[in-house]
Amino acid sequence: MKKFYFAVVLIFLAASITFAAPPPEPAKPGDMGQGMHMGGFGIGNPEMVMGLVDELKLTSEEIKELQDLESASAKDAVKIRSDIELVSIDIKDEMRKDNPDESKIDALADKLSATGSKMLKLRLSNMLKTKKILTKEQFDKLITIIESREKHKNFMKEENKGK
Repeated sequence: MKKFYFAVVLIFLAASITFAAPPPEPAKPGDMGQGMHMGGFGIGNPEMVMGLVDELKLTSEEIKELQDLESASAKDAVKIRSDIELVSIDIKDEMRKDNPDESKIDALADKLSATGSKMLKLRLSNMLKTKKILTKEQFDKLITIIESREKHKNFMKEENKGK
């Protein structure tokens, strides 16, 4: 029974990693979207940064570099999310068996963890690349915008809790 609960936890972990990935639809200015706040590595999502072209006063060269980063990142994220989903299916299939193979489940758990780590590394890499593309002033303004939006979002959550 412990193995079953362990597998369920792994599946929820896989789902949370999957939904923490950059959303497939383009971000709109002022739209933070899922996983866009600082805790969700908003800076690591080129789509979100592209939604701030006017506020950051991006040059045409910066826009081009961010678009290239956005495209490459989206392709990588699709592959990683696909790998996470496939491993999650393998875990579910193994757990449905009358006698699940513990070593196979352990190996799948390791694979799931490694795949989730790839998504984190992609986000962190995007953060570093974004920081290199932007000037110090632009990057500082980006941080200020994200933090301000995060505070507003948290304030609105608190306001809605009381209702």
